[in-house]
Amino acid sequence: MNNVGRTTFFAFGLPKSGTTWLQMLLDAHPAVSCPSEHQVSFLLEALPRLMNDYNLVLREIDRRTAHQGVATLGQQDLMSVTRTFIEACIDSGARRKNAGIAGIKDNTVATHFGLFRDLFPAARYLCIVRDPRDATISSWHHNLRVEPDFAARAADFTDWAAQTWQRWAETYENVLAATRGSDDAAGILILRYEDLIGAQRDSVLQRAFRHIGISLEAADAATLFERTDAVRLRAGPGAGFYRSARAEGWRDAPERAQIPAPPRTAQALLERFRYPLT
Repeated sequence: MNNVGRTTFFAFGLPKSGTTWLQMLLDAHPAVSCPSEHQVSFLLEALPRLMNDYNLVLREIDRRTAHQGVATLGQQDLMSVTRTFIEACIDSGARRKNAGIAGIKDNTVATHFGLFRDLFPAARYLCIVRDPRDATISSWHHNLRVEPDFAARAADFTDWAAQTWQRWAETYENVLAATRGSDDAAGILILRYEDLIGAQRDSVLQRAFRHIGISLEAADAATLFERTDAVRLRAGPGAGFYRSARAEGWRDAPERAQIPAPPRTAQALLERFRYPLT
């Protein structure tokens, strides 16, 4: 598909904050492509190594031949290749539906936000935030289930909760800095997960689609929510991935007593996103 005139977007957030559900809601619309999660972090690690190896090959070929000197690939070339590769990821999804609005969901955006903004300054960004205590509990159980060596990253639940507090604060401070304090500025829209499951969820979803260029009627929003209903998802092939999907589920979770108090770096953000300190 020719991507000239196409709207490009990225959906992201801290893992287990509703990012996959947001991706499904977006992709459920016939005019939008947002396929199953990508992992651009793999490219960000692999492409510099590949380029370095290629430069070594060029130097060796020059040594064996006319010794003209080598025009090696540098940082500008790496940025160009990285952008092209990410565009290919977006294109591969867009071709499924011939979609004029296409993006990917990848939480790598959260940890490399500045890079994505440099590569795609005109793109639209949808960032979802969730109470970090709920994200902590959900990610803890998910990682225990799917990651055999998870203990190497977290000594116990309290350690994991402390790590999550830090990642949560760094992630959303970084995003808010780019929005100059607004929830919808500079091409970035921040959505609260709790609002997306709340009483005003239709208007929240309409706002998300409006951000990427689609006027969504209330009836269409209801259809998208029906297609991605949590009960239906938990009955499908990815059942183990979906947990309670509740707001403030941490309050009655067995792990509640092991959640450390929010560090100072997170307290202002909790207030900013209307989450209680305790």
